[in-house]
Amino acid sequence: MSHFARIRANLAAWALGSTVSSAEFDALDVGRFKSINGDDGGTWAPTAAIVVGGAGVNVTGPSEFTNVETFHLKGAMTAFSGAEVNLNSGSVVTGSVGSVVTLNGATTVKQLTVGPSGAFIFATDSVGTLAGTAYIALTGSAHIDVETGTKIVLKNGGALEAVAGSSLLIDSAVFASAGSNWSLDGPIVLTGSLTLNDNTKSFSWARKLSFASSSVGSIVRRYATLADANATIDVSKDHYVLPKTAGASRTYVLRHSTSPVPSNGQEIEVSRRQPTAAHTIRFEREDGTYIASLQQTVSTQVQTLKFVYFSTAGGWIAAEGSGQDFSVYDLGGTYT
Repeated sequence: MSHFARIRANLAAWALGSTVSSAEFDALDVGRFKSINGDDGGTWAPTAAIVVGGAGVNVTGPSEFTNVETFHLKGAMTAFSGAEVNLNSGSVVTGSVGSVVTLNGATTVKQLTVGPSGAFIFATDSVGTLAGTAYIALTGSAHIDVETGTKIVLKNGGALEAVAGSSLLIDSAVFASAGSNWSLDGPIVLTGSLTLNDNTKSFSWARKLSFASSSVGSIVRRYATLADANATIDVSKDHYVLPKTAGASRTYVLRHSTSPVPSNGQEIEVSRRQPTAAHTIRFEREDGTYIASLQQTVSTQVQTLKFVYFSTAGGWIAAEGSGQDFSVYDLGGTYT
């Protein structure tokens, strides 16, 4: 029932001089006994749910709700400074289609699952951090949108994993911070650009790297044009273009001991187009040991040399060459 039944129909039924029966006194006593003590408080165990309608309830003091099966909100729920919303093991927060969850402050999430057609959006100037072994799982057609001016940053020790059977579609530029790691076991589709900011970063994959069929896909290598002078070259560039004509024989030293330090298997390529004078271009390691050379004879071909770094093989070695008149020490001969 919504409230206790009236003992008498109205005030007129309590006329002065009327007799009050013991049953009526008992009904008044029972009603008082079953009422809630709003001043002293206490514990009650109603046999049916208490439903409060009308203007509702305004709770201004400390409150605790336990064993709540269903909690419906039509307005806002505010957690003030120092307050926490804790989800115990096995609990779930579900946002139905069309719902929005807005997090404007620091929020700690152990596991976040975005279901079909769902979206997780960071507002302007907000930051989302995954701590410990936390991760974001996307199912169905769920996705993460990185809009103009926003970014996903992998910090030192962080990882972005695309497990076997999954795919990573990149429509815009991606930047990886120093110390971060990408572990990609599934196919990677790049329709934008992938930028590694310096030589301490690397991008590796276990399966394949493919470009969208509707775009002109390419891997752009870093290159530099060398001056007609002795110089030191390193892995800050992938390809060095030698001057067509040298005023004298030149020596280029392949550096490895100072930054940027090459990784095992990293390559440097040099090329020269149609040399026109007889001078030798020599390539050495930092300790002065000979690696390879190009003989600058008159030629209509392009001369190229590729060097690969292996710390266990003495450092830089010459892996291959093409064109006319080049000498590769590690391969044991002069090739014309």
